[in-house]
Amino acid sequence: MFFSFVGLVLAAVCLLGEAVKRWFRANDGLRWVCWRWSRWLLMDTARMWRNNVLEDEETLWRDDVEKSPKNGRGLMIYGLTQMSKGNYPVALDLYQRALVYTPNYATLEVNLGIVTAAMGKETEADKHFQRAVALTPADDTPQAYYGRYLLAQGRFADAIVVLRQSVALNGARMMQRDLLIEALARSGDTTGALDAATDALRMDPTDREARNAIEHPVAQGAVYWSRCRSRNTSAGSFRSRSSRHRRRWGSIRSPPRRTTTLGRRMPRWATEERHCP
Repeated sequence: MFFSFVGLVLAAVCLLGEAVKRWFRANDGLRWVCWRWSRWLLMDTARMWRNNVLEDEETLWRDDVEKSPKNGRGLMIYGLTQMSKGNYPVALDLYQRALVYTPNYATLEVNLGIVTAAMGKETEADKHFQRAVALTPADDTPQAYYGRYLLAQGRFADAIVVLRQSVALNGARMMQRDLLIEALARSGDTTGALDAATDALRMDPTDREARNAIEHPVAQGAVYWSRCRSRNTSAGSFRSRSSRHRRRWGSIRSPPRRTTTLGRRMPRWATEERHCP
């Protein structure tokens, strides 16, 4: 709004404020009541607004997107909440909007690969995973998720190559080691699976899948690995930095500034156990 007489407006506001002060001075009891009620009203209004925004992860990041529509990271994390609910077209749209503002974000490319694969767009998924690997060749996370995708597609030879590279980049992380054991076993390379399981147990003696690969190598067909996946996985998102990983299935993201939780199941190949570093 444009005020033609700025000085006159300021004078009027100051005069009104002085009148209110004098009125309060003449009515001490009423001043105290008005102050307490005004304070209560403001605090209650702020509390209601906060509760509406922080009701769950979806409302939290929707508020972030509404207030910062050009925040690529916020758009991506809001897309994760939609993907966890199975709203893949909405999630894809949010990821594509985020891509405009963060075009070289490997984590976003991995999530694009996950959602396009869930929608049956394998060609696009391949491109997104490969671009994520190209953007961060020294990071094991994109390669681990690409290997997991290839394994789910039945492309065992390609999955083994990618997962070996991921293990070489970060041998302390159990996600790619467990996936490599599965890929070798399902491809028929029992000896390779046993060697990979032995290496995994050296890193983590409590790793259940590696121990099962050694104790029951003959029983590990497709049914066995399906049972392992259903037993060890749940819907969720993956944070890209961690010190210790078990088996992961699902979408990934950078460590958020706000704590979030997801909780609905995604398709079998696109689910993972939630990781909290």
